[in-house]
Amino acid sequence: MKSKEETASYEKHTWSTSLRIMPGMGGAATYELFKAMDTHIKVLLSSGYSIDGEATRILNQGCNGFIKKPFNFNELSTKIQDVLDHSSGHLRPI
Repeated sequence: MKSKEETASYEKHTWSTSLRIMPGMGGAATYELFKAMDTHIKVLLSSGYSIDGEATRILNQGCNGFIKKPFNFNELSTKIQDVLDHSSGHLRPI
Protein backbone atom coordinates (compact mmCIF):
# COMPACT_ATOMS: atom_id res chain seq x y z
CA MET A 1 0.00 0.00 0.00
CA LYS A 2 2.04 2.87 -1.26
CA SER A 3 -0.62 5.19 -2.59
CA LYS A 4 -2.99 7.49 -0.76
CA GLU A 5 -5.85 6.00 -2.79
CA GLU A 6 -5.16 2.52 -1.40
CA THR A 7 -4.96 3.84 2.15
CA ALA A 8 -8.21 5.75 1.64
CA SER A 9 -9.78 2.56 0.28
CA TYR A 10 -9.12 0.85 3.63
CA GLU A 11 -10.59 3.79 5.55
CA LYS A 12 -13.82 3.64 3.51
CA HIS A 13 -14.38 -0.13 3.80
CA THR A 14 -14.57 -0.96 7.51
CA TRP A 15 -16.59 -4.17 7.09
CA SER A 16 -14.55 -5.81 4.37
CA THR A 17 -11.00 -5.11 3.40
CA SER A 18 -9.26 -6.64 0.46
CA LEU A 19 -5.53 -6.21 0.68
CA ARG A 20 -2.88 -6.54 -1.98
CA ILE A 21 0.69 -6.23 -0.84
CA MET A 22 2.61 -4.01 -3.19
CA PRO A 23 6.06 -5.02 -4.46
CA GLY A 24 8.70 -4.05 -1.93
CA MET A 25 6.23 -4.00 0.95
CA GLY A 26 6.08 -7.24 2.92
CA GLY A 27 3.78 -8.51 5.60
CA ALA A 28 5.50 -6.77 8.52
CA ALA A 29 5.42 -3.35 6.87
CA THR A 30 1.80 -3.83 5.84
CA TYR A 31 0.83 -4.92 9.36
CA GLU A 32 2.58 -1.90 10.89
CA LEU A 33 0.86 0.47 8.45
CA PHE A 34 -2.61 -0.90 9.16
CA LYS A 35 -1.98 -0.98 12.92
CA ALA A 36 -0.91 2.67 12.77
CA MET A 37 -4.15 3.55 10.94
CA ASP A 38 -6.36 1.57 13.34
CA THR A 39 -4.98 0.23 16.62
CA HIS A 40 -8.08 -1.97 17.05
CA ILE A 41 -7.84 -3.75 13.71
CA LYS A 42 -7.97 -7.55 13.84
CA VAL A 43 -5.35 -9.18 11.63
CA LEU A 44 -5.09 -12.78 10.45
CA LEU A 45 -1.67 -13.35 8.90
CA SER A 46 -1.43 -15.78 6.00
CA SER A 47 1.78 -17.18 4.54
CA GLY A 48 3.03 -20.11 2.54
CA TYR A 49 6.10 -20.14 4.74
CA SER A 50 6.30 -21.58 8.26
CA ILE A 51 5.28 -19.62 11.32
CA ASP A 52 8.98 -19.26 12.21
CA GLY A 53 10.83 -16.05 11.35
CA GLU A 54 8.94 -12.98 10.21
CA ALA A 55 5.53 -14.48 10.99
CA THR A 56 6.52 -15.01 14.63
CA ARG A 57 7.78 -11.44 14.84
CA ILE A 58 4.49 -10.10 13.47
CA LEU A 59 2.51 -12.29 15.89
CA ASN A 60 4.63 -11.01 18.77
CA GLN A 61 3.74 -7.45 17.75
CA GLY A 62 0.06 -8.22 18.36
CA CYS A 63 -1.18 -9.89 15.17
CA ASN A 64 -4.30 -11.88 16.08
CA GLY A 65 -3.66 -15.16 14.26
CA PHE A 66 -1.82 -17.13 11.61
CA ILE A 67 -2.96 -19.50 8.86
CA LYS A 68 -0.54 -21.36 6.60
CA LYS A 69 -1.18 -21.50 2.86
CA PRO A 70 -2.66 -23.39 1.23
CA PHE A 71 -5.88 -23.50 3.22
CA ASN A 72 -9.48 -24.28 2.40
CA PHE A 73 -12.61 -22.29 3.15
CA ASN A 74 -13.43 -24.25 6.32
CA GLU A 75 -9.93 -23.71 7.74
CA LEU A 76 -10.10 -20.00 6.94
CA SER A 77 -13.57 -19.68 8.44
CA THR A 78 -12.41 -21.41 11.65
CA LYS A 79 -9.37 -19.13 11.94
CA ILE A 80 -11.42 -15.98 11.38
CA GLN A 81 -13.93 -17.09 14.01
CA ASP A 82 -11.05 -17.82 16.41
CA VAL A 83 -9.65 -14.32 15.90
CA LEU A 84 -13.05 -12.75 16.52
CA ASP A 85 -13.79 -14.95 19.56
CA HIS A 86 -10.46 -14.17 21.23
CA SER A 87 -10.41 -10.45 20.56
CA SER A 88 -10.75 -7.94 23.31
CA GLY A 89 -11.91 -4.36 23.23
CA HIS A 90 -13.47 -2.67 20.22
CA LEU A 91 -14.38 -5.26 17.60
CA ARG A 92 -13.86 -4.32 13.99
CA PRO A 93 -14.48 -7.00 11.36
CA ILE A 94 -11.49 -8.28 9.43
